[in-house]
Amino acid sequence: MAADVALRGISSAFTIPFSMAAMAVSLVTYALSCLAIYRLAHLHGHNRKFLAFIPIANIFMMGRLADDVELSRGKRSAFRKILLILEIVQIACLFVFMIINIVFVVVSVLQTASYSAYPYNYYGYSTGDTVSAVLTGFSGILLFASMPFIWLASMAYNVFYYIALYRIYNYYLPKHSIVLIVLSIFLSSLYLFFAFAYMPEVDKKSADIRRVLRQYGVIPPDADCDCGHEHGGEKT
Repeated sequence: MAADVALRGISSAFTIPFSMAAMAVSLVTYALSCLAIYRLAHLHGHNRKFLAFIPIANIFMMGRLADDVELSRGKRSAFRKILLILEIVQIACLFVFMIINIVFVVVSVLQTASYSAYPYNYYGYSTGDTVSAVLTGFSGILLFASMPFIWLASMAYNVFYYIALYRIYNYYLPKHSIVLIVLSIFLSSLYLFFAFAYMPEVDKKSADIRRVLRQYGVIPPDADCDCGHEHGGEKT
């Protein structure tokens, strides 16, 4: 008994700091991604760059940046809408999955309670076994059936996210875009994206994007990022 208590204490001593460290890393990563999106939105001249710090809305802004890049090349895209829709679908699928999990747990508890609530017959079966078995089986089927939808939603989101990220990389650093996107996929895209957002090349080329966005009426005519540099006769 004492050994079990000691083992649980040791396990908690390692688990709690690890969980706190993981939470801290997640918060730092999220903050850096928000700052990177905010920085690029600022360089592109968007007024609503504060959306970079709002969950879900920052994904819309990320897509908006990719759309800006495509528009500067004479192409129209809808990354902002696609990423926003896929993010909402992904969250909805996870929410449904969570609800099904809760139902599964509740049914399991009710099934356990039915063994004591209903008397057993001559053959050893409780009168509540049939109902509990049906409910457990149904919730299990729903749980299993929801997994492919969650996987597909996640895959679709990641595909469009990395395509959008590649378009941004390719515009600002075309010679290194493939290396950057590969590193982003297999390492940490958010830390790399944060470093990328503060590169001098990004600061310089943003003036061309703002010029095009003004022409199409995406940003106000007087929009500027006040970066303190001069590029192409325009303050960036």
